[in-house]
Amino acid sequence: MNVYSGKKVPKQKGLYIHIPFCERLCIYCDFAVTTARKYVTGFTDSVISEITLYKNALGRLCFDTVYFGGGTPSFLPDHLLEKIVLTIKSDLDISPGAEWTIEVNPNHISPQKLRFYKNAGFNRLSIGAQSFLDKELKFLTRLHSAGQSESAFRDARAEGFNNINIDLIYGLPGQEAKDWQYNLDKLLSFGPEHVSLYALGVEEGTPLKRFVDKGKIAVPDDNQYLDFYLTAVKRLTAAGYEHYEISNFAKPGYRAVHNSHYWNRSPYLGLGPSAHSFDGTKRWWNHLSVDRYIAACLQERKRPLESEERLTQQDILNEMILLGFRIKEGVSVAEMEHLTGKPFYEYYSKAIASCREFLIIGADAVSLNTRGWFLYNAICREFMSL
Repeated sequence: MNVYSGKKVPKQKGLYIHIPFCERLCIYCDFAVTTARKYVTGFTDSVISEITLYKNALGRLCFDTVYFGGGTPSFLPDHLLEKIVLTIKSDLDISPGAEWTIEVNPNHISPQKLRFYKNAGFNRLSIGAQSFLDKELKFLTRLHSAGQSESAFRDARAEGFNNINIDLIYGLPGQEAKDWQYNLDKLLSFGPEHVSLYALGVEEGTPLKRFVDKGKIAVPDDNQYLDFYLTAVKRLTAAGYEHYEISNFAKPGYRAVHNSHYWNRSPYLGLGPSAHSFDGTKRWWNHLSVDRYIAACLQERKRPLESEERLTQQDILNEMILLGFRIKEGVSVAEMEHLTGKPFYEYYSKAIASCREFLIIGADAVSLNTRGWFLYNAICREFMSL
């Protein structure tokens, strides 16, 4: 069913709002962000306009998660953030008890700001700590200190937030095992409900990539990355966290509902520059340029679409592999057989044979074991190379 066709819009889907602003671009970041503060008011009015455009075209859309990501949502002035939140509440149908998440940087957090978020309706925080060592934060060109991350978490608890995610990055140049153990010790001492761990990526177009290419910085090798990853998995699972997605861990009952929409191929709507949307059969995405996004929304009064694609059967199969292997539940045998019309284990026999030591094979699903998750990209290529 085409979810956003205007004929029938089901409930229980995800709403994402991309806040593209940062105080400074981090050395490793390749996200769609800007440091130009001059756009904040025009951006806010554009998001409100985009909501209205969808409402006028399709009626009142229904969602069970709202996620403010970025960029740095906590960088947006409170009064502008409030305007967007109030428009969402007035023009869209948000399920009672919906998960409302906002990503925050520790240096922006204060008891007053946390109280504002709480009163606005946010019930889940994602704190971009990245490290609890100041030397590592300095390398990452983060603007906060380890002490500010600790204060942000404690203040959030004091304000009544009982669903908190903490982001950490591993695999920094020169990072030693004892440094990573220290980060994990600190993390576990706080006991957040959710943890996201990311290997430091060397992405095209970033200062980090240029430094690595010039030989000024040396990143860890694959064996070191694997050691960091396995250490984290062991520590977190021993502490009662469920390793339910490659990079994500949750205490019982605290999986990220919004992100799970992506991994389960549930429909979602993205607002803001570069934001992507999905209706089950089609994907579309907004203009990357903040200027172009604002012009479309405010001057042209039309949805700020850059492009779209209708998925072929092969696209869907590939997505089911790419997303299914990300999560603990794995790739559904029945769903794949329904699409291909062939027995799963026969259709993918070659890939299964070459990757067998990294697979958990069941009657209903095939998933990756921990070492398989570390080799996720290579394994997906095997299954997609038919």
